[in-house]
Amino acid sequence: MTTNLARRTWTAGRSTWTAITTLTLIAGAASSVGCKVNPTDPALETSSAGRACNSPEAVICDADDNNNQSAVVGGRGGYWYTYSDMLGTEVWPLQGAKGGTFEMSPGGAENSPYAARIKGKVAVSDQPVQAGAGVNFVDPKGAYDASQYGGISFWAKAGPGSVTKVRLKIPDSLTDPDAGKCSECFNDFGMDLMLSNEWEKYIIPFKKLTQLPGWGKPRGFSVNTSELYGIQFQVNEQDKPFDIWIDQLRFTGCPE
Repeated sequence: MTTNLARRTWTAGRSTWTAITTLTLIAGAASSVGCKVNPTDPALETSSAGRACNSPEAVICDADDNNNQSAVVGGRGGYWYTYSDMLGTEVWPLQGAKGGTFEMSPGGAENSPYAARIKGKVAVSDQPVQAGAGVNFVDPKGAYDASQYGGISFWAKAGPGSVTKVRLKIPDSLTDPDAGKCSECFNDFGMDLMLSNEWEKYIIPFKKLTQLPGWGKPRGFSVNTSELYGIQFQVNEQDKPFDIWIDQLRFTGCPE
């Protein structure tokens, strides 16, 4: 049907044909990006974007060395941190701006010794509130070219009594203010996750990440994998305690 439409409008003028074809391509591509994926589906492990990478350079952070730096491989080696609003939200480990240093917690996934963990409580406010943890890809903070990979994987769980909805965020050159390109920053490409109280593996293809609707300038069509700044895990439910665990962060979808 699309082919017939293009042929009919060709005779009416090139500008009309170009406009209609462009809209058709955009609609099709948007449909592909917007299609939801179950990040805990084991079938993703056999997909081109989700297959495991055996290279040591694919390890982002496994926390096993019990320090706050990610794996120093592949030109990376950034540090973990926490963040929150300034409206009363509490988060542990304490933010660096308040004198804190991120620390790992005993009891990682797959019987590993340590994992990243944040806990606290989100404030009540008529303004946006949040708390989260993140890890930068490089130090000093800067962009990292991850275009050779198809996505990321990690293990995650929520502690007893914790909220279970977490927003995975991947800051890139269009959304991170340190890149100097955004006038309305922080609407990172990401995915909403629902955690359980047991460790589960999550596989996130980069092509399935989307921005939240209605804000952010500029807005990209997809995450810019050639200029990524890090990974964040954020909670937003007001007046609710959170206890979020993350472990075994890796890139997936290495080129064959």
